[in-house]
Amino acid sequence: MYRLFLIILFFTINICKSQTFKRLTTEQGLSKNWVRCIFQDDDGLMWFGTAGGLDIYDGYDVKNLNIGNYNVNAFLRYSGHKILICTDFGIVLYDKVEGGLENLPILRNQSVLCVARENENILWFGTNNGIYRYKLKEKLLESYSIDNYYINTIYIDSEKNIWAGTKGGLSKYNVKTHRFNSYYNQIFKSQDIFAINRDFKNRYWIGSANKGLYVVENIKNTAPKLYMESNVINTYIDSKNNLWVARGNGQKLMSIDLKANSKNVLSNIKEYSNKIEDNQSISDNSIFCVYEDIQKNIWIGTLGGGISYLNTLSKKFFKKDLIKENIHSSNIINCIFDDSLNTWIGTENGLLQFDKKQNKYYKFSQNIVNRSGVKGNAI
Repeated sequence: MYRLFLIILFFTINICKSQTFKRLTTEQGLSKNWVRCIFQDDDGLMWFGTAGGLDIYDGYDVKNLNIGNYNVNAFLRYSGHKILICTDFGIVLYDKVEGGLENLPILRNQSVLCVARENENILWFGTNNGIYRYKLKEKLLESYSIDNYYINTIYIDSEKNIWAGTKGGLSKYNVKTHRFNSYYNQIFKSQDIFAINRDFKNRYWIGSANKGLYVVENIKNTAPKLYMESNVINTYIDSKNNLWVARGNGQKLMSIDLKANSKNVLSNIKEYSNKIEDNQSISDNSIFCVYEDIQKNIWIGTLGGGISYLNTLSKKFFKKDLIKENIHSSNIINCIFDDSLNTWIGTENGLLQFDKKQNKYYKFSQNIVNRSGVKGNAI
């Protein structure tokens, strides 16, 4: 997203960070208002997969890509400048340089519902007819035995355990037998498992569409406990260790503070609901997916209200003294340009680049001797 500020600031930089929902719907150009998946690419562009379309958002405009009237179910960085897109008719690659779509020659005409990367060479795909491992270099596709062949989600944890949530429960890949075995079958049998996550305390959170949200304190020796009855469609753990819970059937968006130690469940939970009279509230109470971008914004895909996105940073001005903090030799700011990855600061004594991902400043100044750098120091 690009914002240009042509204001003169003296002595300090003040950055305003607000917290309100904003909306994107078919009125702003979305292909459909049911948003099934969200993704941000390396250029900061937002990708939305809908129930019948594929959209790219640059912060100003929505561009629709012609992919046919098919559900788009998942995204993945494929390689270099290519984005992998899972759809109800197979797998598509979008080349950002060439600007074209091409079909990956596997799982054609199948409903590919999810994807996960095990390593640089191995991808796992879940479909409505089984689970598959694909080796990129060898171009080898292998199918694996599993008790229920409708795969809602695949999750690979930090120990490289491969989990699958299906319409018939929870399964885990056994590297010795090369098959998926049912896990906690007495509890999850016949449950529609849509979400699997592991938090910083090594707890597993399992989302069931027909029962609710479960927590497993220790995967090796404790049974799942039902944390809350609900219709859980998706879960997402953000950079602040909040667990976002997307719930269907009008049950609203929920977030859980995973850092909290309170035994009172309700004290750790926030709920976000649509208010007809408030166009800054979330756009719909039925939620399908959640995603955090590089700027810590939370993007919510709904089942009928398009996209809602939330700046989770508090309403504060942050004061940054460039001289006192030994960042730069001038506090006189002439202009600021902000894109998705960097903030560019023009001063009376050169140009500053703030890399948001690395949280680092880089300086550019005029070099009279070899005529390199910027053309002049007053930016």
